[in-house]
Amino acid sequence: MFLPKQPHIHSTGNNQGVIIESISGEKCDPRDICQIRGKTSRAGSIVHHHLPAHEPAAGIRGNFKHQGGYCSILSMVPKLPSLRFNRYFAVIIILACIPVSVGVMYEQGSSTEITVLTMPGAPHGIVFIADPHLRDANMDHIHEVIATINAMHPSVVLIAGDFVYGDEDDFSLQVVWSDIDAPVYAVLGNHDYKSGDSATSAIERNIALRGADLDPDHYDLSCMKGDNSADYTYADNLTAALEQDGVHVLRNEYVEMEIDGKTLCIVGVDDGWAGMADPPEIPKGDDFVIYMIHEPECRADWDADLILAGHTHGGQFIPPGLDSIASDGLIQLSGMIDEDTHTKTYITRGLGTSNLEFELRLFATPEIVVINP
Repeated sequence: MFLPKQPHIHSTGNNQGVIIESISGEKCDPRDICQIRGKTSRAGSIVHHHLPAHEPAAGIRGNFKHQGGYCSILSMVPKLPSLRFNRYFAVIIILACIPVSVGVMYEQGSSTEITVLTMPGAPHGIVFIADPHLRDANMDHIHEVIATINAMHPSVVLIAGDFVYGDEDDFSLQVVWSDIDAPVYAVLGNHDYKSGDSATSAIERNIALRGADLDPDHYDLSCMKGDNSADYTYADNLTAALEQDGVHVLRNEYVEMEIDGKTLCIVGVDDGWAGMADPPEIPKGDDFVIYMIHEPECRADWDADLILAGHTHGGQFIPPGLDSIASDGLIQLSGMIDEDTHTKTYITRGLGTSNLEFELRLFATPEIVVINP
């Protein structure tokens, strides 16, 4: 293609970008340099040039000398807005999205999903929940959860700890569990011992866990008692209140019960982060055996049909896409962990939240788990 020697390009009289190409139509060597009104640019590049106000809008005419040939003005492009404007615009968009996002998180935090696990050989109607973190702000939600559970006519209800929200000594809210129309068995969680209930202490608990022995033949979590952070008196007082409200707390104990002609053995392992986990010996037999422990990382490969755990809240805030990573087993936040060489473990997303003023969740909706044969 041959370009005319006298291109005529209109200008607005403002800062413009000028693209430089060879007048002969041949592509300029990028190393060639053009001189346009005293400004230097390589051929093929864009030069920003300010036209004086008195110049006519007819623009710039003529050929411009470069090393080894001539260049012409091929076209003019407007100068892009400054990056500062784009940043301000992005901030405005983000701020506008915050109320919507908080609304979605509040809605998800105060709703409930039902997950049904089909386990061959299991008795019918086992309901499992965890992490209620009772406080005034979520009692309406907890009442709705209990109403939903009662509507299922469960055979037994299991609760995997973290009954409290803060460090309150008034356990009067726990009376809500007396509304459940079925036997209730539970274990305590780390918040029930005031152990690892802050960001800093939680990191310390995870570091301390490196010294634990999780082999089922000589299971030992005594290393978790090293810093004496757990409040054992507080846990004892909470246990007494729960027992009074109809919750049977299993602290390294097991119980057997008959359901529709099948025997269910529930093994309650006390809290691992508090260093209290010491699972009991259980009789051999044909029972359907469930181990329940609050923290999934403190479990062993016990000889059981199923291990139930909570603690993670399902991550509480899960960005889109991370749930698929979790389901691949790279991050064990919630759901069934089914490995051929290990006991099946189900980690529930729980019900409540911790360390937040409001009940907020994102892609980790509170959960009621139902286990049927």
